[in-house]
Amino acid sequence: MPKSKDILKQLDELQVKKNTLMQEYSKSNQLFSELINYQKNYDKHMGREVER
Repeated sequence: MPKSKDILKQLDELQVKKNTLMQEYSKSNQLFSELINYQKNYDKHMGREVER
């Protein structure tokens, strides 16, 4: 059976990993939103109909 110290250490490591992944996801999501906005502006500029 694992010791409490080991379990707490693993939990801390997983929390750090989770926080890092959440930051990466947030940045990626923001970039994706910006790219969608650029695409809509481009389509509008080129006279294409924008999907809603």
